[in-house]
Amino acid sequence: EETSAAHKTRALADDMDLLKARRVAQDAAAQIAALQARVDLLNRQQEEVAGTAVQAQRARDEVEAGMRAAQLRVKQLEDSLVAGSLSENIVKHKDAQIEELRTERDALKPAHEKLMATAFDSVREKQHQQQIKQLHDRIAQLEAAAKFDALERAETIAKLARESEQHAATKAEK
Repeated sequence: EETSAAHKTRALADDMDLLKARRVAQDAAAQIAALQARVDLLNRQQEEVAGTAVQAQRARDEVEAGMRAAQLRVKQLEDSLVAGSLSENIVKHKDAQIEELRTERDALKPAHEKLMATAFDSVREKQHQQQIKQLHDRIAQLEAAAKFDALERAETIAKLARESEQHAATKAEK
């Protein structure tokens, strides 16, 4: 009986060890499953972070492209302002030329009238007529030049006005 009791005690101890081993194995399996779930979660989070990084890079690239476009537009506007300033100088120069031509024309008119009054003989009359014709031609040239300069001035002023409006519109857009 003692052997049978020792054998039963031994079998009972073995069963208990087996139960403990099963419990340890189950706990280890549960820990492995929990760790695997955590690894899966971390992998998903890593994929999300990678996707977010790609989106952030795209957004950065778009912002940089926008900045380059804005810098180009600023450069164009600066060039426009410089051109407008040059055009304004041209207008001032043309105004001065027009004024000079008018002064010359006004100075020639009395000479023309004087020539008309002093024409006595036919030789002198022919000379005077030729001088009068030359003066008329010169006056016509001066008037044509004055008209041309006035037209050119008007075009330049219109161009300046358009550039100014464009510049104002561009500022308004900002």
